[in-house]
Amino acid sequence: MTAILMAGLLVSGSAEAAKRYDVKSGYIKYETSQGTEELYWDNYGDQEARYTDSTVTVFGMTQSNQSVNIIDGRWAYNFEKGSSKASKIDYEQMMKQMSGSKSQQPREFTEQMLDAFGGEKIGTEKILGRKATIYKLNNIGDYRVWVYKGLALKAEMQMMGFSYEMQAVEFKENANIDQAKLRLPSGMEIAEVDPSDMPSAEEIQQARETMKNLQNDPEMAEAMRQFKEMQNDPEAMKAMRQMQDFTGSPEYKEAMKAAAGSQQVQNAAGNEMPGEDLVEEVGGIIKDETGNAVKSTIRDTTRDVIGGGLRSIFGN
Repeated sequence: MTAILMAGLLVSGSAEAAKRYDVKSGYIKYETSQGTEELYWDNYGDQEARYTDSTVTVFGMTQSNQSVNIIDGRWAYNFEKGSSKASKIDYEQMMKQMSGSKSQQPREFTEQMLDAFGGEKIGTEKILGRKATIYKLNNIGDYRVWVYKGLALKAEMQMMGFSYEMQAVEFKENANIDQAKLRLPSGMEIAEVDPSDMPSAEEIQQARETMKNLQNDPEMAEAMRQFKEMQNDPEAMKAMRQMQDFTGSPEYKEAMKAAAGSQQVQNAAGNEMPGEDLVEEVGGIIKDETGNAVKSTIRDTTRDVIGGGLRSIFGN
């Protein structure tokens, strides 16, 4: 999703002001490092929908995501597949907020975005028989995107030891699109998001600098090296899975209930010292909880750096 959104920001200026793409309608299927993505659009991108199916595994823990992003004119909607709730945001205002531009002309977004991310055109290549322009974004790691008429056909990213790839594997240009694919399901509960809550151009600049500093930080490089080693260590992965299984077990839940109950008794008794058995039991829980906290910290920090940082930059 990030790669496709960035491509749209970079090259929307190649189309007329009312167009997001230079192709009236169509369908693209992508294969990504994390799964698949399908893009449907009509009226030169005035209506579009992206269906993402991704799976990410960190330390043996797998997280699946099936999301839908719809743009209908000036409004953008996002929801998880199967959910009855969706978010809504003024897409035009969001783009202005992120670019720092007061103009509604897409071409100005193009110039500002290229400048902001250190973007440059480095060549062309044929993807699915179509000549795509290759852009390199120098300020966010090694990031390259192949663009055809405003549509991303390929993307590659290397950042802090992680890689991401996206490749179009099917392209139906100027195809008739099922309009149901471009609409929200009926009965959705919609919550509107204020565009001012999105990162500003200044915040994007700060995020870029933070990402750049992280890439050049020896401690971060060492942490990422250790992280990759742990991911490749069967024993470490086995231990993490066992820890995950244990924290979801009935025994763990009962132990936590016992600890909570004993704490209530202790409070009522006025700081009376607990028995040795309880100390041992709670000590074991603390040990397990500490390990679980470390696991969560590693997972969340990784997602913050890789996912949260990019969302701050690209608004997704």
